[in-house]
Amino acid sequence: MKTIPGFSITVLLCGILTLVVASFVAPSVIHFLFTPPVSFGVNCEPAVDYALRGFRTTQLIGFVLGAVGGAAFIFLRSKKTAK
Repeated sequence: MKTIPGFSITVLLCGILTLVVASFVAPSVIHFLFTPPVSFGVNCEPAVDYALRGFRTTQLIGFVLGAVGGAAFIFLRSKKTAK
């Protein structure tokens, strides 16, 4: 029965890792796929680059805040149960 929690934690960690990797790879793929091969009269690439940089920054900040919040929650909960 000990293998079930270990398996669940492994699946959760792999899912989180995949989410982080996809969050940083997806904007590059979107930029590559939607960049026209020839520049037309209006060039939107600087705006797209700015938006994708903001998206990546927001993802990174959210990841860090979530990790810190989760660690604090686990620490406080384990401290509470130890008393």
